[in-house]
Amino acid sequence: MNPEVSFTLIDSVQKKMTAVQEFADQLGLKNVTTLSDRLELIGRDSKYRERFDHIVSRALAPLPTLLELAIPLLDREGEFIAMKGPGYLEEVHLADRAMEILNVTQPTVERYELKELGYRYLLRFKKTKGVPHLYPRRVGVPKKAPL
Repeated sequence: MNPEVSFTLIDSVQKKMTAVQEFADQLGLKNVTTLSDRLELIGRDSKYRERFDHIVSRALAPLPTLLELAIPLLDREGEFIAMKGPGYLEEVHLADRAMEILNVTQPTVERYELKELGYRYLLRFKKTKGVPHLYPRRVGVPKKAPL
């Protein structure tokens, strides 16, 4: 639908990414690239750090951890969109420190309804400036010790 836009799909499980790349190839999607690695490593790699205009995530981690993994990948004025469930407000409050450290705005929120699952929320964060080079921290640390 958007051949002028490039999509990079990331998961740490190589087997999943191989299958997704095969699907994209079979569908003739020339603008889809897959990458299999940990976000903690990708976020420190100069090839990917601050290179993406938009990042979208769902069901990956609690918001403080998710922000630390995603925001370093965004360009300086990029947007991060996280899909969350009904408890999103509590997660946003828990992420206040992470938002401050990682230089992102409080999210705007869009609500929508999934017939079988109820309401879901898209949280839209805007990056305001660069992220300190300390982030993301080494593999496993963002999950064990969230910001």
